[in-house]
Amino acid sequence: MILTKTLRATMTLVLLCSVAQGSFAQDRKAFIGNWSGTLHAGEQDVGFVFHITSDEKGTLLASMDVPAQGGFGIQIEDIETENTSITLKLPLPGGASYTGTLSEKQDLISGTFTQGSMSLPLDLSRDDAAIPPQRPQEPTPPFPYLSENITFENSDAGITLAGTITIPSGSGRYPGVVLISGSGPHDRNSSMMGHKPFLVLADYLTRQGIAVLRYDDRGTSESGGDHASATPDDFAGDALAAAAFLLGRAGVDAGRVGLIGHSEGALAAIIATEQSGDVAFLISLVGSALPGSDSLQVSAAARGRVNGAPKVAVDMNIRILAALSSALEETKADESAIPQMRKNALELIDTIDPDTLASAGMSKAVISQMIQQFDLPNSRFVMRYDPRPALRRLATPTLAVLGGHDPIMPAEEHAPSFTAAFADSPDDDQTVVVLPGLNHLLQNTETGSPAEFGRLTETMSSDAMRLVSDWILSRFGGK
Repeated sequence: MILTKTLRATMTLVLLCSVAQGSFAQDRKAFIGNWSGTLHAGEQDVGFVFHITSDEKGTLLASMDVPAQGGFGIQIEDIETENTSITLKLPLPGGASYTGTLSEKQDLISGTFTQGSMSLPLDLSRDDAAIPPQRPQEPTPPFPYLSENITFENSDAGITLAGTITIPSGSGRYPGVVLISGSGPHDRNSSMMGHKPFLVLADYLTRQGIAVLRYDDRGTSESGGDHASATPDDFAGDALAAAAFLLGRAGVDAGRVGLIGHSEGALAAIIATEQSGDVAFLISLVGSALPGSDSLQVSAAARGRVNGAPKVAVDMNIRILAALSSALEETKADESAIPQMRKNALELIDTIDPDTLASAGMSKAVISQMIQQFDLPNSRFVMRYDPRPALRRLATPTLAVLGGHDPIMPAEEHAPSFTAAFADSPDDDQTVVVLPGLNHLLQNTETGSPAEFGRLTETMSSDAMRLVSDWILSRFGGK
């Protein structure tokens, strides 16, 4: 199924425009505008919308929407132009590219979309009606606080990380937090689906009197290192390096610096908190309290129900996930699990009716992609990791926030597990809060489906941000 991993990660798209040299070759404005087109792949149609703009220096900026799959505002960070060509790069499973030619009237790009071994025609037309989604919560300067772009070192990993620190105005020393993003490479704003959750959260917290450091994941945007080979253990090290930088800043109270991890970032926050005595508090935003393999299967069941998938298809998907998880358990940590996963998966799908496989969007090709994804270092770590022992050992004030409409980390499964683990914690300040009606991005939503992420104008619920702020300030005060 085309672009099935678009919502979890970024994509790779190359757009090469070959046109006659002339005035257009020297005028980037010809690229600026909204471009839309539909890819016809058998019985499946996938619509694309590209938004190309420029900043005050004339540098091109771009984002991409895939509305049918809930992808909006997917940032295209790497843009190169040379003569009549423009290249927009993003990672996409299997590798993908679009090569096209701009018409003489500059209102049509005709070309070919390629993903893996598949090549299909795709024409893009100017579409003035394709307006980028509105994001009313995103703050714009001037800010009523200090905002400074910084770099800091993770000396253990030998990498330099880049981010932004925001500190409330005025004299005094404030509590501080480090924001840790979830799965996949994210910039310092945790940009996804046209939203910038960490920008919005950092702005809110800083206005309430809390210093915030948010940073580009290693190997992403302006940060060094390699993201693809990293695990939550590595990301925990990055978070502790960020915390060390934050607690050393003027205006920040070194004894009141904590970590906030979103989704998979909460695992890194838990690991980091256990490794350091400098972390004053921990906040898990829609994080997991279940073993990785269990969490994945619970999520698959919940997402299937939200998306209205037939029960037989949901059950089959869970069986496949269980087979892959079992293969990981049967494989040594330093060995590739691909052979065992392939063996387990093929033995299973040979027992499943082909129509049932097709009804769930499954095939041997799709399962092969899943196997490759599951054998990545991060996936293997997460699938094997059980956060409950660490949660039981936490001697730090901790807040776990879950969304009542989140099928990715369903509250009905994770909240009891958090509560049970916290009951054994040596610290009695452990809180679990389920916020009704919120999804995995902590947006107010009707169904919780990830397809709604980009369509919603709200970036993060004010109730969720207020809960976080009030919890911190009630325990660690203001300046």
